[in-house]
Amino acid sequence: MRSPLEYAAACVPHSTNFYALDDEQRVDVGTLYVRTPLEARVLGASYICKNLADHLAGFASRYTPAHRIAIYCARGGLRSSSVATVLGNIGYRIWRITGGFKAYRNEILSFYQTLPPYRFVVLDGNTGSGKSELILALERSIDLEGMARHKGSAFGEILGAQPKTMKFENELHFELTRLGSLEAIAIEAESRTIGRVTTPASVYAAMQAGKRVWIDCSIDDRIKRTVREYGAISQEFFDRSIARITPLIARTVLKEIRESFAKRDLETCAFLLLTEYYDKVYKKPPHIDAVVRFDTLANACAELEAIRQCV
Repeated sequence: MRSPLEYAAACVPHSTNFYALDDEQRVDVGTLYVRTPLEARVLGASYICKNLADHLAGFASRYTPAHRIAIYCARGGLRSSSVATVLGNIGYRIWRITGGFKAYRNEILSFYQTLPPYRFVVLDGNTGSGKSELILALERSIDLEGMARHKGSAFGEILGAQPKTMKFENELHFELTRLGSLEAIAIEAESRTIGRVTTPASVYAAMQAGKRVWIDCSIDDRIKRTVREYGAISQEFFDRSIARITPLIARTVLKEIRESFAKRDLETCAFLLLTEYYDKVYKKPPHIDAVVRFDTLANACAELEAIRQCV
């Protein structure tokens, strides 16, 4: 029952927002409350009644009284209690989250401070080796890049706008609790910071202690995968991304990379970026527990699943 901006910033994963107050109304009520609390409550109640009336048809089309519905606002106060009263009188089974989103966030932070004993199989490998593809194909896995909406590299913004770290933490908590800690979970090797999003310290420490598997892949397959994932980027995006790594690439190579992209010779561009930048900057870690050859998706997944079951 939060305003659209509140909900967009962070929410309980997979919840649906039927705002009690929209963004402007929330500001109106908050500003008035400082001067005259009673008038603010009257104004807020009138807004809530109007918004709820607008929401009811859509709400009723999605949910029946057979559903068990938990609702929340920022602190479990007037917004959620007002809506709960109306929906309860209609016949819906309603639970209010005590303390609202603030209490939920405290539970999230407590979870990360006392993280259960999760075990990870950490997929490492050269850029373009198919780690993300394998993560999506495995049943017990967590897609950190998907949650962070960033590929974790200079060109990582291809996935669009990133969520705030708070929202990322909520999504990660949801997946960790859904999968549970009884069996190992596959996860991709990442820096602690993925773009502008930061992985909780306890989760990152557990990843560092996990079983590290190197994904081996031919350079031809890496080039094809890179072109498939990044081939549609614009010249503007390419220029902005390449500028971040310009100091780390030899001038002659950089010139060839720029020219090959401008000519849409994407295979040459990908080959040069992979061999002259990524493979030189992102070194193979000193300790690897196992190597899996990614020739076919089925075979690689089968090998990884066998490794995961032994962890």
